[in-house]
Amino acid sequence: MSDLEVKNNALNEDGTPKTAKQLEKEAKKAAKLAKFNEKQAKVAATADSKQPEKSKENQKKPPKKEEVNTAHSMWRQPGIHGGKNRDSSSLSMGHRMKGRTTLWVPGCDHAGIATQVVVEKKLKREENKSRHDLGREEFVKRVEKRELTGRTELSVPGHPDKVVFGVLVQFAYPVKDSAERLVVATTRIETMLGDTAVAVHPDDKRYQHLLGSSVVHPITGAVLPIIADAFVDMEFGTGAVKITPAHDPNDYDVGKRHDLPFVNILTDEGRIVEGFGEFSGQHRFECRVKLTKKLEELGFYVDTKDNPMVVPICSRSKDIIEPLLKPQWYVKCDAMAEDAIAVVASGELEIIPKVHEKTWNHWMSGIRDWCISRQLWWGHRIPAYYVTWPQAEQAGVDEAARWVCGRSEAEARKKAATKFGVAESEISLVQDPDVLDTWYSSALFPFSVMGWPEKTRDMELFYPGTLLETGHDILFFWVARMVFFGRKLLGKLPFKQVYLHAMVRDAHGRKMSKSLGNVIDPMDVIKGITLEELHLQLEENSNLDPKEVEKAKMGQKSDYPKGIPECGTDALRFALCAYTSQGRDINLDVLRVNGYRNFCNKLWNATKFAMMNLATPFTPFSSLKELHAMARSQHGKMTKASSLCNGPAVEGDVSAALCDARLLELLDKHLSHSSYVCGYQPHQADVRIFHLLRSQLESSAQMPHLSRWLKHIASYSDDEKKAFPDVAESWACCQDIKLRQWELLCRDTRSKCADGEGSLRIVDRWMLSQLAVAVRDCNAGFQDYNFQAATSALYSLWWYNICDSYLECIKPRLYGQPCADRDAAQQVLWTCLHTGLRLISPFMPFLSEELFQRLPVPPGAVQPESICVAPYPDTEDVRASSYDSLFQEQFKLGQKVINEVRSAKAKYDIPNKSKIELSLMSDNSSTQMVLESLSRDIATLAIASSVTVTTEQPSGSVPTPVGGDCVAWLKLQGLVDLSKCEERLQKKLAECLNKSGALTADMAKDSYAKVPDDVKEKNSDRLKELKAEEEQTRDAIQQLAAMKKE
Repeated sequence: MSDLEVKNNALNEDGTPKTAKQLEKEAKKAAKLAKFNEKQAKVAATADSKQPEKSKENQKKPPKKEEVNTAHSMWRQPGIHGGKNRDSSSLSMGHRMKGRTTLWVPGCDHAGIATQVVVEKKLKREENKSRHDLGREEFVKRVEKRELTGRTELSVPGHPDKVVFGVLVQFAYPVKDSAERLVVATTRIETMLGDTAVAVHPDDKRYQHLLGSSVVHPITGAVLPIIADAFVDMEFGTGAVKITPAHDPNDYDVGKRHDLPFVNILTDEGRIVEGFGEFSGQHRFECRVKLTKKLEELGFYVDTKDNPMVVPICSRSKDIIEPLLKPQWYVKCDAMAEDAIAVVASGELEIIPKVHEKTWNHWMSGIRDWCISRQLWWGHRIPAYYVTWPQAEQAGVDEAARWVCGRSEAEARKKAATKFGVAESEISLVQDPDVLDTWYSSALFPFSVMGWPEKTRDMELFYPGTLLETGHDILFFWVARMVFFGRKLLGKLPFKQVYLHAMVRDAHGRKMSKSLGNVIDPMDVIKGITLEELHLQLEENSNLDPKEVEKAKMGQKSDYPKGIPECGTDALRFALCAYTSQGRDINLDVLRVNGYRNFCNKLWNATKFAMMNLATPFTPFSSLKELHAMARSQHGKMTKASSLCNGPAVEGDVSAALCDARLLELLDKHLSHSSYVCGYQPHQADVRIFHLLRSQLESSAQMPHLSRWLKHIASYSDDEKKAFPDVAESWACCQDIKLRQWELLCRDTRSKCADGEGSLRIVDRWMLSQLAVAVRDCNAGFQDYNFQAATSALYSLWWYNICDSYLECIKPRLYGQPCADRDAAQQVLWTCLHTGLRLISPFMPFLSEELFQRLPVPPGAVQPESICVAPYPDTEDVRASSYDSLFQEQFKLGQKVINEVRSAKAKYDIPNKSKIELSLMSDNSSTQMVLESLSRDIATLAIASSVTVTTEQPSGSVPTPVGGDCVAWLKLQGLVDLSKCEERLQKKLAECLNKSGALTADMAKDSYAKVPDDVKEKNSDRLKELKAEEEQTRDAIQQLAAMKKE
């Protein structure tokens, strides 16, 4: 059964019959998935042939390719296994929608050590067998089955008795042919069985007389030389050090320098090898105890002291690491590392974020030869064969030279026959049992998936790739090795950019671990799971000890007391992208993922509602240009009216409308502090406004500044006027935004006069501006790999702009009769949905797909088979004609009014849904006209029965300041209990006074001078807010008192 099929069984897993509701839900899900499968088959068949069309210019060029490689985290780290692929998948989808030929190559790390350890523990627990009992072939089969479940955290395996660490044991070596004894110290007394020398510092005067002498091993009787080596710390212990070259890295180097024997005392299972009498066969920690007792009996034990130390513990098996002498395969890396440093320094390889370049250079500068062999069974077996033949000993061939490599045993046999001049029939081969390091295998990934070493079409098209996306924790282990191999084997970098994402932790910032019970399976987040089911997963699928299982259950109960709610695929995907921050860890909170589920629901419901109001006879514009033309011209019917910026005088009613007294007052006020419209030099703006107002030359006497300006401009000849700078430069030099408002308000008035309500309103143009901002931010987010910025822009666009503001504002227009005004709102709404769904598609592919396919299709357009092959919204096309900062500022004023009114309702205990009479008072004529234009939108969003713009204070109302030149008055009479409301305000005032008094007292203390400047600034701002709140509350109390007297 495929992943997308649903098994429609009439029984639950426990054998009980399913309810009718369960069966109905499963039937609906099966129908949806069948539809999805059918759609995916269509997309697969048409994706290559129906890429978004480009301009002729672009068609002449070869298609730009984007290859994105990623390591699938499911096998790389415990935790939220969908966390890494969401970025690379979204990137791939985004580039594909931009018309680029895109290849996304997900991969997985087989995690050899961790996987083998998990399976070994499971075998021991369930069957009481080791991997040796099964044999290599059968064990690998078990591992392959286990691979599907991921890795499991293991408890620390211990000795039957507790093992003591953190101590230093001293014992004595008797000096040969002398009564002296040389005392040495060790943290691992059992390793003294493998000692082959005792070292002292060459400058240590205490032992100068013993240099060249020997000591006798008290257990084996072996004679060990006393050597001088500068690595010895004279101040530590007795200044004499036992040397065990086979079981200590430092001792290994000493052994090499002094040509000492290397005596291995341990088996791979951690037991003492044969040849050590009563200690042979003992576990290393058992030997530790018994050997100490033996030395006591022989009189060579001296003392045991506390000793701070680091105990090396394997992160995979949790066992104590023991150095063992093993033959290994190495790769020399110094030259490749120098090259890797150079390509980053030159910019040929870009690491994002750049802060990780320091880590890159640190690793490369101090690099050592790379050990590529691992003593495991699970992994790619090393293709090296040891060669023997009957006369091998007589041939005198060195042991190290008897190795050959081959892709198969037959190839290796042929190479051996040629190398040693022996017939193939006489050759015997034994393959090295070791496997390759995980990272060696992974380093081949970028080109092996393309068919290397064959010269395939994929290699030609997609190597080298464009981008690698992975975690910053494996920058050296994986990324560096891929760079090594790409440059060495193919002479090219495997990719141009490396994007390093954050690591996923739990909501408390802890690393995800089975033992903590904080590991999150993405399927549990997508489908939801109860707390009891989470506990059951621990019991059935965990390698934890029973005590750790209980601890993990406590962690689950603390984090998910009600289980994990069903969030869905798109919500999880969007949440992970929203969390993404370059290079920093992510503290994943499932509750936030559930919040994005609510976001998905809001997007779904809003779009479904919108589509109910975009039904026939509505027909969307065939292109965005038509909507932009409407925005620029205020609808196409004003053929007789001239644009303010384009010329001749406007006559009749339109001219009269432009000469509305309020507009003239606004211009007169502006000219009171400016010689001309745009400052102190005449511009074409002066000429064009003059043409509109020259008929007012006589009637402008009551406006001295306007009158002065009209007469002055009239004094210029036509030729002189033509020489004034043009409009773009004119408006650019104008520093007073209110004059620009005057210009556009003139345009609004002219449009209303000529076409009634058939134009784009301020809210429509604001919405298009917000859409342009979202397109800009999403494209920039993809460009800069800033997914947090892109998802934030999308969230704001859909939740705050489309759903909470625009849809609510245009509902009265949508519910009205068909007219030009309704059509304008529908066109803007359709544009927002069509563009917004394409914007969010890379982050929410399933939801956006379902909704996109239901949108009306413009006449003559062909609906894409899938949204994932529809063109991604282009920044330049939208920004150039949709964005206007003026409309942003105008609607922002309306939003501020709405927010203040809502706050005032809460302050006066008025239910939000209760309609109020609202008066907006302002002495600024420009502000008045903006508020009048937005009055219907304000009434809708603030839930007001009426909105009146006035210059006089209304009675029976309380004020709420809105900015510097506007006050909103709410009529409370008949809506609230004035006495109770006054009581609440008195309590609020007391709290405000207490807070401001305490803060003032703190700021007056002598010690306040030591407070950081940023804290002082915050305190000052907070004090200003409290003072303003205090003043507003006092005013509200006074207004209530005045209302009582009315």
